Amino acid sequence: MTTPAPLRGLRRAGRERNGFQVSCPAFVVTGKTEEQLRAAAADIRNEVAFYGSTPAYRKVLDLHGSGDLHVLRTFAVVAPLSESTGALLARCDGVIDRVLPAFPAGMPEDAVEAVLDEVRTATSAGQRQS
Repeated sequence: MTTPAPLRGLRRAGRERNGFQVSCPAFVVTGKTEEQLRAAAADIRNEVAFYGSTPAYRKVLDLHGSGDLHVLRTFAVVAPLSESTGALLARCDGVIDRVLPAFPAGMPEDAVEAVLDEVRTATSAGQRQS
């Protein structure tokens, strides 16, 4: 995670955390069926493998102890569609202020909107901070 570095900078500058917002894109592997979940996982594995194959991303993999291995769950929220809101909130809770989820290609727009609506409802109700 990159969060510790800006937090140290804020402390050195005498600034509060509430005056700083952390945004983060997040891969989301989900689907209504096992087949959709497997297809989404394959797509994101390919994307993670692409990033992992470039020298610039080696340090990120090393940070997670996976410099020589591509681990999907380290880089993506993986859950059935019915559990994806909770999994996304749990991944970001207390760390990320604004998440930019990347859903699988071909995910029906109404399914994406439903998850995003659930995230908005949960965060606006103060249940979790995203």
